[in-house]
Amino acid sequence: MTFEIDTTPDATLRAASGAISAAVDDELMIFVIESSRYIGLRGAAIRTWALLEEGTHNAEQIVAILAAEFDADATTIRRDLAVTLADLDAFNLVQRG
Repeated sequence: MTFEIDTTPDATLRAASGAISAAVDDELMIFVIESSRYIGLRGAAIRTWALLEEGTHNAEQIVAILAAEFDADATTIRRDLAVTLADLDAFNLVQRG
């Protein structure tokens, strides 16, 4: 599963409504109310979710924030972000625009 990262500056990404999240040890559990399914996030994926909840960043801004916070190059972060977004999108948890 892939997620096409839109690099358009005004293409913001945000967390979809209808989910409840809670931290459990080193993991963030997100429960999707509509489907009664959940997904667990760890590491940089937790920070990605927080940035999506803010709803004010485009993909490249998220890449830059994560690269600075996790001391990794943008290429690696972009690849990992695409995987995380694909996982979240499979649960209908990502909204674009």
